[in-house]
Amino acid sequence: TDKRAIKFFEEGTKHYNAKQDDAAVKYLKRAVEAAPDFIEAHALLAAVYEEMNQPLKAIEELKIAISIKPGYFNVLYFTLGEIEMDEALYPDAKTHLEDYLKGAKTDPYLVVLAKKYISNCNFAIEAMKHPVSFAPQNLGEAINTKDAEYFATITADGKTFYFTRRLTDKKQMMGFQEDIYVSK
Repeated sequence: TDKRAIKFFEEGTKHYNAKQDDAAVKYLKRAVEAAPDFIEAHALLAAVYEEMNQPLKAIEELKIAISIKPGYFNVLYFTLGEIEMDEALYPDAKTHLEDYLKGAKTDPYLVVLAKKYISNCNFAIEAMKHPVSFAPQNLGEAINTKDAEYFATITADGKTFYFTRRLTDKKQMMGFQEDIYVSK
């Protein structure tokens, strides 16, 4: 109901939609300072932080939004659980994904995904209790770079190596793109 907070929120939303993250953060912070119980402002601030690759700040804002009125935006539990999974916070992620499933408003697609994520969390929690030694080796500059490289596959004849490389790309929605590479 605070008119100043609403004005800051609208300005923050405008900057968010224009992909001007720093300006969006500035206005959304003003909105939550003016009205600390402004759930939508906290939720949008979390989204901006997630896009800026600041997951811990996104987690903090989502927890604030949820604490203001638990269950009001049920999807926030799913979003929080998903980010916590990415940060290897598996027990917390599992709890928040289960909270999402208990909520009144659930999306059928997200229900399936939440159940899959909970299963992944259960596996990760157990796997972390029983670690297996693993010694990855750098294959040299013909393949490896400073970027994240994963999903490696070698063909049956052992002559071709496929892998995915994640490249930073601020023009993309998530701030990165993935490309498939081949090495012979």
